[in-house]
Amino acid sequence: MSGSRQDGWTEDEDAYLADVVLKHIKEGSTQLKAFEEVGKGVTRTAAACGFRWNSFVRKQFKQEIEAAKKMRKEMKKTGSDDERAVVPDSDAAEPREAGEGKDLTLHEVIAYLAELAGILEEYSIDSYKELQKANELLKKHADVLAEEKKKLEEQYKWIESEYYGLLGVLEKARKFSAGK
Repeated sequence: MSGSRQDGWTEDEDAYLADVVLKHIKEGSTQLKAFEEVGKGVTRTAAACGFRWNSFVRKQFKQEIEAAKKMRKEMKKTGSDDERAVVPDSDAAEPREAGEGKDLTLHEVIAYLAELAGILEEYSIDSYKELQKANELLKKHADVLAEEKKKLEEQYKWIESEYYGLLGVLEKARKFSAGK
């Protein structure tokens, strides 16, 4: 685990995340490796980087992702037969072209599935822990706000009573001066 932070993502961090993930897509590497690399750079967990990518950043870079995938395919086509072996990545939903899947070995499939299992486990554990921390912070913040609200209500009641007391004094002074 690279680090744990509770602050929001900056635009620079989002851009860095996008750059690194797109680079990994172009190179045929996994997104998990990209998330780990970014996590080290911005002192966040790989799971936090993956969550940010999937929930926010990816939506802003759809065209760039498609372009990176096309570049990866072109690089595979121009390489030799040995270099054309399919490199599994986190984009498993991407359809394969006819004949492209025959380059996979059983070892590669098993390694890919093990990597996916690791990703899912890391996401579920880290995400749950991060959500628990966020929940605790929000509860503490809510308690602080409730206490502040209570103090403000007490101050309001005191000011209101002073105000009505002052109005009473002014009314008595008005009646006294009118009766003279």
